[in-house]
Amino acid sequence: MQKTESSERLSGRGPSDGTGRAPDSEARDSGARGSEVSGGLAFLRLLVIGGVELVVIADSSIINVALPKAAADLALTTTQRGWVVTAYTLAFGDLLLVGGRVGDRLGRRRTLMLGVLAFAVASAVGGLATDGATLLAARALQGAAAALIAPSALALLTLSFPGARQRGRALGVWSAIGGTGFALGLVVGGILAQYVGWRSCMLVSVPFSLAAVVGVWLWLPHDPPQRDRRLDLLGSALAMVTIWALNLGLSEVSESGTFNARAVALLVVTVLVGALFVRAQRWTPDPVLPFRLLRDRLRRAGLLAAMLASATVFVYYVYMAFYLQDVLGQTPLQSGLAFLPLSGALAVAAPMAGRLVSAVSPRLVLAIGMACTASGTALSCVIAPDSRYLLAVLPGSIVLGVGCGFTNVAVNTLVLRGADRRDAGTLSAFGTAANEVGGSIGLSVAAVLVTWSGAAWLTGHPGASAAELQVHTDVVLFAAFVASLVLGILVVAWLGRGGDPAAAGSGAGLGEGAGRPGQELDLRVAETPVLGEAVVGADAVHAEADEAGEVGQGDRVG
Repeated sequence: MQKTESSERLSGRGPSDGTGRAPDSEARDSGARGSEVSGGLAFLRLLVIGGVELVVIADSSIINVALPKAAADLALTTTQRGWVVTAYTLAFGDLLLVGGRVGDRLGRRRTLMLGVLAFAVASAVGGLATDGATLLAARALQGAAAALIAPSALALLTLSFPGARQRGRALGVWSAIGGTGFALGLVVGGILAQYVGWRSCMLVSVPFSLAAVVGVWLWLPHDPPQRDRRLDLLGSALAMVTIWALNLGLSEVSESGTFNARAVALLVVTVLVGALFVRAQRWTPDPVLPFRLLRDRLRRAGLLAAMLASATVFVYYVYMAFYLQDVLGQTPLQSGLAFLPLSGALAVAAPMAGRLVSAVSPRLVLAIGMACTASGTALSCVIAPDSRYLLAVLPGSIVLGVGCGFTNVAVNTLVLRGADRRDAGTLSAFGTAANEVGGSIGLSVAAVLVTWSGAAWLTGHPGASAAELQVHTDVVLFAAFVASLVLGILVVAWLGRGGDPAAAGSGAGLGEGAGRPGQELDLRVAETPVLGEAVVGADAVHAEADEAGEVGQGDRVG
């Protein structure tokens, strides 16, 4: 038995969490614990991995401020406008867990190269699109590629830096990229859309992606594939069909304005396939969604909060961008800059919430976060065709950013509470998938509300201008999501009754029992401004980091 374990460690085929996270570093370092990579190679490795992460995160926001111009150029419908964002987030959220397993089976370096190449192809197709369908297909392919990239990139980051101190610094840089990439995408997208054209927002990723492929091949370490890892292809396919059928059904309602036969059929498919998915996950030996991890009431509360808050933030970004450009007459660059206070508020609030969550209660921090998210969205309901940005948009944007920062940290804490090494990567993927799927469903629901509220309002205001109609539908939309957040706060409070996890004082704010004796988790959490995409390295970041003193608030950024 000892000989088998030793051979597994030397061959790099030790235990894995199944989500693309690196196995125990001892298996990868082959006894070279504490060794550090030379300065030049370390810089190149961090440049490549950080560059890939930056491209993926920035691309999730770069299209937001360019969307009004793209919609006008391609004659996108209201539903299609939302799907430009939804197609990306749905594919990313649906395939994230599968992407980690693919990385296990094929090897992380090979999977990363494949994902980045696919991302480059998708970006080129989207940038050259001549109709809405092609653009939507390209965005879906980008999301699928990002699902291959994200888990493999983090795993390779930990493999690239065997020394604890170097690894800690590299993870700090990774977290900083997660915190600034989204905001950078807004600004760069605004500049490109205004001075070059909206297509450049897609095409700009191509040269960087191709350069990254070369860098991955030259400088990142090779890791052997783990052929014994199973892929729950049936479960993954059923999950995708369920979520896509739901969003397509809502889109059909938005397009037609009624629950026609096609919409009803898609919603029936959602229910039936969803039931098959639940049944399949119960008897599959290695399911893509282990239901045992959802038995914890506080974890379910955290995931629900993530979906509701993400839905609100996604809708805010998309519809506020149209308001700023189409109603207030801002340029794409101005509207991109207009969102920076939200990101700045999040960056300030997240570290505060990180300290508070360890001192008091994750439930309290979550309640504050959701209340601020609802309040910021409610403040945005004062917009009018002749409003001024400083008075009508800025206050709500700042409060919304504070809410996102507090919600991020609380959600990450509740979702990861009580996790051990075996499940930490899967739970981290749960959090990210909840953000992406929640945001996509929120946009589909928003399209239905816009269609219904706009048609009803025009009946009583036949001579209304386009600006007046857009402001009315935006206000109705924001008010509806405020109501959903208030209801969500009540549901989360009900789910969370019975006590909080004890404050552990760790960087991630985990509760008691985080891991089995001798296997407590050492977690790094990076919160991105979308909602706070949790990127966690558990097995990959082992106890050496504790000795190096690298765990702390410096690893948590907005």
